Amino acid sequence: MIKAVLFDFFGVLYPDTFWGLANKYLQERDDSIQQKLHELVRKADMNIIDQNGFWLEAAELFGVSIEQLEKDRDAFGGVDTVLLARIRDLRASGMKIGIISNVGTGMVRGELGADSELFDVFVLSGDTGFVKPDPQVYELAVERLNLEADECLFFDDIPRNVRGAEAVGMKAALYSGFHDYEKAIRELVPDVDH
Repeated sequence: MIKAVLFDFFGVLYPDTFWGLANKYLQERDDSIQQKLHELVRKADMNIIDQNGFWLEAAELFGVSIEQLEKDRDAFGGVDTVLLARIRDLRASGMKIGIISNVGTGMVRGELGADSELFDVFVLSGDTGFVKPDPQVYELAVERLNLEADECLFFDDIPRNVRGAEAVGMKAALYSGFHDYEKAIRELVPDVDH
């Protein structure tokens, strides 16, 4: 029986703003630029740079001012309020809730604000040093929830991260939109109001 539902942050609870902006500003890019983009993400994931430093470096890589980047970033819309409302419903039904994400410390809580209190656990690469799909990421979440792996359902937008969760015994679902959430909840957590 599922007792906890965990979510990736960027790409599930929050649109993948960075890569969306990279595609906007750098529609055609060579391997060197692609490597620099991935390196910037890695630095943020491992908490080597903070959120402000990340966006300053992104603006430089994209070749735009920080003001323009912030304006375009804000147009992405922020946290998915529909999914967040469903998370409130899960929480109210007694379900434990968590986030497992490759992201630096402070970014998730900063974006969630007061809604951070909805989550029982945050397993973030910037805090732990482990990056999905490393098995230790998922095992740490299960341990912090004081549950068994098969009592947890995890949503991620990247197939290798879904497979990583499944490899440690979690239930997992690929997330490409809210319909994926509804389908998985109906199938795997039928006793919860949706």
